[in-house]
Amino acid sequence: METNENIMPDDQWERFREDVNRLRGNPQLKPSASIIIPVNACADLSILHLLVTDLVKYQGSHTFEIITVINNYQEENQPCEIEILPEIGMRVLNIPDAHQPGETVSFSARLPGVETASSEITIHFDADCRIPNITPLLDFYVERLNSGYMLAYAPVYFFDLPEGSTIPIRVRIHHTVRSIKRNLLKIPTPRGSSYAINRTILIRLYETRKLRDDIQIGPNIKALGGKCAYSDDWNLRVLTSGRKMRKGWWRIIRYVVRRLMFNLSFLRDTDAAKSILRSDKHGSYLKPGSS
Repeated sequence: METNENIMPDDQWERFREDVNRLRGNPQLKPSASIIIPVNACADLSILHLLVTDLVKYQGSHTFEIITVINNYQEENQPCEIEILPEIGMRVLNIPDAHQPGETVSFSARLPGVETASSEITIHFDADCRIPNITPLLDFYVERLNSGYMLAYAPVYFFDLPEGSTIPIRVRIHHTVRSIKRNLLKIPTPRGSSYAINRTILIRLYETRKLRDDIQIGPNIKALGGKCAYSDDWNLRVLTSGRKMRKGWWRIIRYVVRRLMFNLSFLRDTDAAKSILRSDKHGSYLKPGSS
């Protein structure tokens, strides 16, 4: 549940102006990377300032533009942030209805931001994320993609979880499944809460109808033979809100079956399976703290 102190008064966005423009650097030059954030106007717009607060704490040498894709609102009731955020230095795309058939809406909303990005390095967060250590995380993403990696990602954990005896079980299953995919099957496991990817590659995969959800990005990059960088360094973690997670054993069963079917459908693809299961001569998985 949102609390009143989390809601951002419209006139308080002004306090971000200096830091947002410092983060962007010289507007006549391309930024080091483009940060893309899909924002559900009904669910997440009121807490977007918390993520922006984390982003502008960056103290490294790279520069970043922030692109928000505000969606899910009625055209006659347009959020005031659509006009306010560009005034303080952020880029805004507004799409009342971002739904596309067969796609998750958060992924559909992400793509217009990718297409308009000024940098070939695109970094993706969800609007309800918190980032404890923004400088090492952004540096990790920029440096890996500048070193020839198509994809880089880091750990994502949950916060703001609802109460319920089955919630911790579902979280443990979630992390266990991702660990098995990453370490045993060698399938990259980025999710929308935190990853960086080459802009042109992402657009190419989308145009060839390979992608309908963020979780399909890792397997498809690997199938291409692209280099994938992962680090489970605790300092690179991102926290994503679990407030929408629902309790109940039936929901856990549905979750496990859904994830299993997705992984099996990918591994049934012969070319992709060969890329995943053969020796890892194209991909590279980084150990914590490695360069």
